[in-house]
Amino acid sequence: MKNLYVKRFSLLVSSLLSVAASNIWAKQTAQKPIAYVLRYKGIDLCEIDQTGNLSRCKPAIDTTGSAINPVRFTLHNNYAYITFNNDDYNKPNFINKCSVGDSGNLYNCIKTGPDFTQSSDLTFYNSYVYLSGDSLTVCSVDTQGNLNDCNNAYVNPSNTLVGKVTIRNGYAYFEISSSGVKYCAIGPNGSLRGCTYAVRTITPWYQEVVINEPYAYISTLDTDGSINISKCSFADDGTMTDCTGTAKGLVTPFDIAFYNNNAYIAANKNNVHGYWLCPVNQSDGSLINCKLTGNGFYSAAKIAFSDNYAYVVNVESQGYISKCSFGNNGDLTNCQPSQFKFRYPGNIVFN
Repeated sequence: MKNLYVKRFSLLVSSLLSVAASNIWAKQTAQKPIAYVLRYKGIDLCEIDQTGNLSRCKPAIDTTGSAINPVRFTLHNNYAYITFNNDDYNKPNFINKCSVGDSGNLYNCIKTGPDFTQSSDLTFYNSYVYLSGDSLTVCSVDTQGNLNDCNNAYVNPSNTLVGKVTIRNGYAYFEISSSGVKYCAIGPNGSLRGCTYAVRTITPWYQEVVINEPYAYISTLDTDGSINISKCSFADDGTMTDCTGTAKGLVTPFDIAFYNNNAYIAANKNNVHGYWLCPVNQSDGSLINCKLTGNGFYSAAKIAFSDNYAYVVNVESQGYISKCSFGNNGDLTNCQPSQFKFRYPGNIVFN
């Protein structure tokens, strides 16, 4: 049975590498900053010491011995929302809502929202939340953080996966795997109206549209089979225009993050494990002069930034989180693995 869990979890790891989720959340408490680290069969709660290192990590949620596994962690209004996948494919996946204590402990965890078959990403907007995965659902969020009155926001006729929703100026944007990016106007009750393609292109997987104002960045598949980053502008009516390839020739880019006018793009293929550093051309938003940066990474999945440090999650059976400093030009320097090891840690984001 243990080997079966590991085999099934290997499928989960490939999913974790392609999504933009919030799976480490850093919170400033009256005591010390804390972080939640998503891992296989659990979520660990860590303190962050004065030098930015993770310390005193302990389980906040542990599902060892059960058939469920946490795959997403999202914070909203002092509640934590945890998406659980079920190792038993005959049983649905679901979302738990937990209250967050002053010390970061998670308590009063209850199921909320609908069941689903794929991993669900959450995007909160006003008093609504959009759940994406095998479909796109909108739910109202009450004052107790519960997800109610859930309805289909967008029916995907092609039965392909729907990426995490990104919201900009009253429009919702989401990738449809293998076909492009759609956008919809958001109605007063959270409904999505007039959904159409913002850009029609081949997207190699479903993930979120990354916005670094005033441009959007998406992964695209070229006719020669290579995966590139495309940069798009926005028209007043919400459409994405002038989409052109940028930062071409990188090794399997799948995660894009921006910090201090630089783009950091994860790459894992052909013994290339790490992050590309691409400065942003301030005149047109293109990514230029890309080079590999940092060291000591393996199966790097996600990068996050907090208090002048970069944190890179390395997904493997005894995975770790690398903490890096920044050089003069945005280079990742002095990258050190965390003291604590996490079994297949997930993606990270600090809030």
